[in-house]
Amino acid sequence: METKMVPVKVPAVAEGAEQPWRLWLQALDEAVSGRAQCEGHWLQAGGLYELPVGALIVATDRPTSPDRDTARVRLWRVGRGGRLITERDSLLPRDKKFGTSVVNTLRRRLEKYPAQRTYEMPRAPRPPEPKRFVVEVPAVDPGAVRAWRKLLTGLDEASDKGMAVCGTWLEAGASYKVTPGTLIVACDPFPGDGKKRVRILRVARGGEIRVERDSTLGWRNAFSTSVRQTLRRLLEKYPPPGGTIEQVSAAPPQANDFEGRCELCGQPVAARTGILVRRHNGSRVTQHHPGKCPPPPVHQNQWAGSCGICNGWLEAGEGVLYQAGSVLLPATKIRHEQECPPAAERKPVPPRVNERDEACDACGHMVAAGEGTLTYECGWVVRHRKDQCPRVEKETLWQIDRGVPGRFRPRPEQWKAAGTVLRAEVFDRGEPFPEDAPGYRRLRDYQVSAIVTTVRELPPIYCRDEDGNNPGCLIGENGWYFRILVRPATAEEAADILAREEKEARRRKLENRRRDLCGLRADDGDVPEHPFLDGAQQINFGAKDRRSLLQHWPDDGLLVDEARGVLWTLRYNGADGDDWSLNNYASFIASRFPLTDERRTLIADLRAEYDQEESAPADTEGDGQHDG
Repeated sequence: METKMVPVKVPAVAEGAEQPWRLWLQALDEAVSGRAQCEGHWLQAGGLYELPVGALIVATDRPTSPDRDTARVRLWRVGRGGRLITERDSLLPRDKKFGTSVVNTLRRRLEKYPAQRTYEMPRAPRPPEPKRFVVEVPAVDPGAVRAWRKLLTGLDEASDKGMAVCGTWLEAGASYKVTPGTLIVACDPFPGDGKKRVRILRVARGGEIRVERDSTLGWRNAFSTSVRQTLRRLLEKYPPPGGTIEQVSAAPPQANDFEGRCELCGQPVAARTGILVRRHNGSRVTQHHPGKCPPPPVHQNQWAGSCGICNGWLEAGEGVLYQAGSVLLPATKIRHEQECPPAAERKPVPPRVNERDEACDACGHMVAAGEGTLTYECGWVVRHRKDQCPRVEKETLWQIDRGVPGRFRPRPEQWKAAGTVLRAEVFDRGEPFPEDAPGYRRLRDYQVSAIVTTVRELPPIYCRDEDGNNPGCLIGENGWYFRILVRPATAEEAADILAREEKEARRRKLENRRRDLCGLRADDGDVPEHPFLDGAQQINFGAKDRRSLLQHWPDDGLLVDEARGVLWTLRYNGADGDDWSLNNYASFIASRFPLTDERRTLIADLRAEYDQEESAPADTEGDGQHDG
């Protein structure tokens, strides 16, 4: 037979008691002594639990001084109606509060009222479910704009006007299931006379709606002190219910007052011919009435293409668009406006032409934009038109390459146009590179550096580093692989690059001489404490040309004082980490050297090299570049 469970409230702790505890007694452990003999489940003083009839509750409270050395031990039994029956209540010394007398009492009561082992933990009784009623939120008054309804849960004193009302948004005209005492605030603004109608409604015990306040006030004082006092008083009298409210039915659809576009079909909706539908975020969108969306209009094709049904060719404006594919993968295709013509009358698909200059896949020569055909064979390839590949004698060409790491799209443009002159590294394993080529230098047994001219570019290839078989310029990376066929440049073509390289080599030698004679390598200079640089002339030694974009400190300086026979060098020493105590000329270390014949010759060579360039017009060099 199932034991009846009743709600029981555990007695609270007496005022001033220390170290109290409450226990639902299950058994006695005879192997130990004291409080440890009691086995069961701990209960909270003042808590409400579901316990079986006959359950035993043990409680101890140690009073404060002057009876600090005593303890109060009580034993209750749960009666049939949930009433606690006192079985024992005694005040004993602390060291004897669980003596023989108390333990015998507990043992006798457990034998008479055995513990119900099926109930391992006490359970709090479930509160009764509050009664709910279905109520309809008042509709919007005629002529009102931007009306709103809220289920009142609080009042924000810091906010202004209607924003002070806290709660859940309700839809006007909809039905909700709420509990008695629920407060609803309705606001209907009227733009004509600048008034607002504010209503405070309450759900009565029987489910009917009672009006607590209905006032029409100005826009500024619609939620003034008087209205707030009413809201505050009702909140104190009818606390807001917990949990979420349940919407039973939606509000009747509201007609659109303005012209819009249907969210479902995307076609225009005239004013007062559609409905407004509220989204999940509270905004409203315009739609046609359910099932009244018109069929989509017919759109002609703006671009030429093949028919999706018969594969016949259609020029722009000759066909119509239609939706194909599935719901997950929709596609827009072209078809004939009427029935597709017979196969003999269909236009064949014209060949595609190349839109940019690219090498022919068959012969390797360049094909001008619009002069070749574009076909798809494991990728789009460009070829000359039928029997139009140029027939020329075989020429000896070498190949240079370059890798551009990155994604497949967008595809980069061509590397170098045909006829570009540049210095490049060429591998000549098969055909030896001519040694009389301009700028020829042997780097390795199979690699040379020379000035070459590009002939044509091969189609670029996108390489993915899947198994480590990428070209050497793309090892470990995905990217585009460019290849260009080149030939040795002529003397006229390589003249500009050779002149530039000769100038760079000449200036490197001058810089090495300057460092040997005027740098840290020279041992005949000194660093005076107070350098005198008045009358010294600045010498240009190319520091400005070698300056990097990331350099934010001033350049070093070189000055000559021919009257005193002294050469000065200025070395910048003002960066973080430098020893600024060594500076003797602002943020520089000024070193003095005697003006020897070697240094005079160096000054003359520097002036001849750099002063002549400053007086000459700007050099307009070609677009030849170094590579490698």
